[in-house]
Amino acid sequence: MEKAGCSISDNFMKAVHCDKQISGGYLRGEGIMVCANYMNLQDEVNQVVIHELIHAYDDCRAANLDWTNCAHHACSEIRAGHLSGDCHYKREILRGFMKLRGHEQVSFPLISFLLFLWLSLLIIFFSVCVVFC
Repeated sequence: MEKAGCSISDNFMKAVHCDKQISGGYLRGEGIMVCANYMNLQDEVNQVVIHELIHAYDDCRAANLDWTNCAHHACSEIRAGHLSGDCHYKREILRGFMKLRGHEQVSFPLISFLLFLWLSLLIIFFSVCVVFC
């Protein structure tokens, strides 16, 4: 992260007790949290840290990243999902999803919807831009 131009503090990654059943998350300005009370295996912790580090890197490198913008958030989720190996077939089998083909379609149904929404908004934006620009 520092080589990419982003400084990180000593407590950039934290193991915390979470009230909601989530594995962890990344918060701008606070860093990565791993919900220790929902992690059973070291591999789960590793996966969460890798996934959230990708979000942190995106946040570091994209000057105009707006986490409240669905398209920006979806893009980072897709990158984190694919680069971290979240959708790898072995991980899907461990989750109880036994198909070897088509696992990515089920793994990210929300992301697929957000990507569709983002593309629709881009089409609308460029249509408006052609008329008014």
